[in-house]
Amino acid sequence: MTIDDLDKLLQEMKFESFHFYFATNTIGFQFFGSQKQINYRLIINPQWRIFKNDALINSSLSCPWHEDYENEQDYKNNFKDWCDSAKYLKDLQIKNIQISNGLGDLEISWSDNSKLQTVISYDKDEHWYIEIENELKRYIMETGKVIIETIVKK
Repeated sequence: MTIDDLDKLLQEMKFESFHFYFATNTIGFQFFGSQKQINYRLIINPQWRIFKNDALINSSLSCPWHEDYENEQDYKNNFKDWCDSAKYLKDLQIKNIQISNGLGDLEISWSDNSKLQTVISYDKDEHWYIEIENELKRYIMETGKVIIETIVKK
């Protein structure tokens, strides 16, 4: 599969609603169909950033690290505030999901013109991946190439 093929697959995704969550500085998306079943999962590893009207809202690099805190509660409060800065996106519609260049950078656009952009780097392998539930496939974006894995259900 080429990057262009994966881009086409992303743009043709059909879903009625979505949910996203943070796992430290990784973002996970779940896309639901009409039966409220998960149709797709999208996991975005660092580096990424979220903009609204060209203003930086949040980024993987600004994620609080628990090692930087002496007090666990201070870390939890700051991490919650960091997560909450992007909470407004949950109430918006996703307009578009596309690969923005030949390296595999991903861009997600919302109805208020907010954007999430990944930043592909050469120092790691897996940048983001999408799982398609009914195909039992995982499409992994590495720098400049797509790797396909079969998902084994347990």
